[in-house]
Amino acid sequence: MTASRIDPGTFASVVVSAYADGTADQALPADDMLARSLLPPGTAAGRDFSELAPRIPEFVSERCVGCMACVSACPDAAILAVAQPESTLGLAVEAFAEEAETDAGQLREHFVTTTKYATVPQKRGLEPAEFGIFVDPANCKGCAECV
Repeated sequence: MTASRIDPGTFASVVVSAYADGTADQALPADDMLARSLLPPGTAAGRDFSELAPRIPEFVSERCVGCMACVSACPDAAILAVAQPESTLGLAVEAFAEEAETDAGQLREHFVTTTKYATVPQKRGLEPAEFGIFVDPANCKGCAECV
């Protein structure tokens, strides 16, 4: 079995689990593809990095201007951004909080009023929006590129 010829599910169940339980050296055959760290595409989808990051970036609302530099800098797509119209923000936060079984007040703290998404659209006669940033701990490796 070579890493380049197996599907992501098999890779996760055979290769990743062998490394996780410490038997990879004895249980897995030598493989040129694995030795060169060539992994089949799509294998990262099933991994959870929430135990890996030493610290998850903290959202500092007073400093956020909605530039999305942190989103662009994240090499793992672990930072999610959304601009939500003010008229629907409360309902959207409540619905998501219920679905995710989390505190709506804590979610609301991740939204800020920015010039880019609130003031400028309002000057153009559009509804202002609140800008929100969220970090997905399952994908964040704690590299601090976003800081």
